[in-house]
Amino acid sequence: MAALDNTGMSTSKVLAECRETLFSETDVSTETTTMKNTINSIFEMFTEVKSRLSKIEENTSTLEEINTKLGNLTVRVERSETDISCMKNKIRDMESDIQGNSDIMDRVKAANDTVGRNVTNMKKSIDKLEKNENEVLDEVDELHEMIEEMKDRATDAQCRSMKYNLIFSGIPEKIWDQNRSLDDDEITLKNFIESKLKIVNAHDIAMANVHRIGQRDRRTGTRPRSIIAKFIYYKDLLRVKRSAKELKGSHFGINEQFPKEIEDKRKILYPVAKEARKNGKKTVLNRDQLYIDGVLYKGPDVQPMASQHTPTQQPRSKRRRVISNQHE
Repeated sequence: MAALDNTGMSTSKVLAECRETLFSETDVSTETTTMKNTINSIFEMFTEVKSRLSKIEENTSTLEEINTKLGNLTVRVERSETDISCMKNKIRDMESDIQGNSDIMDRVKAANDTVGRNVTNMKKSIDKLEKNENEVLDEVDELHEMIEEMKDRATDAQCRSMKYNLIFSGIPEKIWDQNRSLDDDEITLKNFIESKLKIVNAHDIAMANVHRIGQRDRRTGTRPRSIIAKFIYYKDLLRVKRSAKELKGSHFGINEQFPKEIEDKRKILYPVAKEARKNGKKTVLNRDQLYIDGVLYKGPDVQPMASQHTPTQQPRSKRRRVISNQHE
């Protein structure tokens, strides 16, 4: 059919020419008639072919459209195949990346497992260290308690050893010379007790040790050092303390001797006791504890020794600090 189209002659035109030749009005012989019949049959067959070819020709445009669409579809399929090929390559790259990431994750997981084990071991070690630390802290606390108890015992022992001691201040001191006797301080003190405290036979009071304390004032020599005296008998010490009222209004003073820890606390309590006495209250200062009208004073800066009395207990003794212009 395509060949017929190229020669410029359609199938319908060819058949028309054949029909005109066969059925013209010229005389024919019998053979010609037979031939005509044969040709007529052929013509009829060709007519049928024509009919069929006409139908085919009618559908040729549709086929061309289909062919065009198939061509376009082929182009799209080729493009899709190209895109699919690119996608496959990308998928392979992604799979490769995923595999690499999976390997990294496996290594990270393995590292995390190792870190987790290390953390667990470290936690166990820390727990063990904390346990040991707590045990050490408990031991340190016990040692602190023991030390504090030992300090309290040592302070208490010092207080007991100083129980028979009195400190006398303001007594004139002679200028030192080579001929000065070691007994001069005791004699000076006994003369002071007899003359100032009005105690008869003061030289009969037995004393174990009498000496000056502190550094001599080398610049002026007018500031006498205090004298500390240790009495053999406590009754003699009480006689001297009771006579301290004779010193009121003078520059002389008599004080009990205490360890530094106790004396520091007493210095805090002196003003409190003085103020309480101004208000007409009775005060008793026993070591580092102040009782006002029988009630233990609990100041913010005062922490009594652990070995001392509880607030409900009364002091065992009534030793008092006696000074010239401020006495208890």
